[in-house]
Amino acid sequence: MKLTDGKKTIDIQMKVWDKYDGGYGPDWSRDFFDAGCLPYDEEIDVYTVQDVDYCIDQANEWANEDENNDVFVEEL
Repeated sequence: MKLTDGKKTIDIQMKVWDKYDGGYGPDWSRDFFDAGCLPYDEEIDVYTVQDVDYCIDQANEWANEDENNDVFVEEL
């Protein structure tokens, strides 16, 4: 999912490694950040948050909870 705070825009994915299938499961970022409650710009496919860096920190905390959790962030 893409997030922006007006200063910074990122593409963030939160995935869980499935050691039995040998690959990543689906992206959990929309659920984690409760995308349905965030302002969304359909034209550029981006959700607006107050602080992108805070969202990255929260996602990294989630990743640190389990060794199979991974966060992928790309600044756009």
